Amino acid sequence: MRTALTIVLGAWLLLAGCAGKPARPDWTAGSSARYPDTRFLVARGQGPSESKAADRARAELAKIFHVRISDESVDTQTIVSRTERGKTQREQRGKVTRTVVAGTDRILEGVEVKEFWLDPHTQVHYALAVLPRARASARLEQRMAHLDAATRDYLAQVHTRRDVLLRLGAAERALTAQHERQALQDSLRIVDPAGRGMAPRWELSDLQREFEKLLPQLQLVPEVQADPIGGLGTALSGAIAAAGFTLVQGAQADYVLAATLQMDDLGERDGWLWLKGTLEIKLVEQTSARVRGVQRWTVKVSAQQRRTARRRAVDRVVSILKQELQSTIVGFGGGAGGRASAQSWAGSGESRSPG
Repeated sequence: MRTALTIVLGAWLLLAGCAGKPARPDWTAGSSARYPDTRFLVARGQGPSESKAADRARAELAKIFHVRISDESVDTQTIVSRTERGKTQREQRGKVTRTVVAGTDRILEGVEVKEFWLDPHTQVHYALAVLPRARASARLEQRMAHLDAATRDYLAQVHTRRDVLLRLGAAERALTAQHERQALQDSLRIVDPAGRGMAPRWELSDLQREFEKLLPQLQLVPEVQADPIGGLGTALSGAIAAAGFTLVQGAQADYVLAATLQMDDLGERDGWLWLKGTLEIKLVEQTSARVRGVQRWTVKVSAQQRRTARRRAVDRVVSILKQELQSTIVGFGGGAGGRASAQSWAGSGESRSPG
């Protein structure tokens, strides 16, 4: 009788001990049976507190999108046409989609931290972040459909408007919309268990060619209205050609591109001579004198010799026009680029090296 009682008591203590020991959730070491991969994207995080673990779980889930999309988008190419000395050259530049972060943030609004677990031995907190695939897919598909509708409208403007500047702006917006759609498509391929997403209706390369075909239709005649340091006329003509627009002289041009450079000598500071001024371009219709857009940039350079400072100011102006003219003028037609009224191009440490 005593032996039987001992066995029963031992068994009870064993069961009680097992019941008091928390079972480790399956998701802390692998997949979750409650949130299967076919229906959810999941990520784990751990830390000294529940809040830290939750933040790290969300960050791990975000990393899935950031890393995958960035790796795929880095291969997207933008073709840039440049016309120099009568010859058109095409160069390819790597373009990392600029909307990855914003698009990912919208997707991650649906992330929930569903479970927590505290390891009784290490006192480390674990958290499980969950994103339902169906909910994320619906958000992405809705945004992509909106971008497709906008692209369709922009392309209709490209083919129906008579104003070449407005056509250029519409073509650029169509291209920008589909670049954003491509970033969302990369996200959708991650969310979609089959990895397909929604195939695009328009190819980016076709939209890029459509945009490039319109560039030379914009005829510009350069006009320098003020140039205290010299070289602005040459820089302006070179930038017009490099941007892909048609450089012409006389009344046959559609637009006058007027440039003004104002420079102030700020004097010497700690052995450095400083020049600061403003570069302005203005696009004016030749026949009506209507101003279609104005853009200004701040130019600031320094050197230990005045001649070197002036040369650097010229170089800065050339750099601004070379890099910014195309997007600025397209922006005058309603495109995504060149909308800011003023930008700063201050001299860097490079311009402060001895002259």
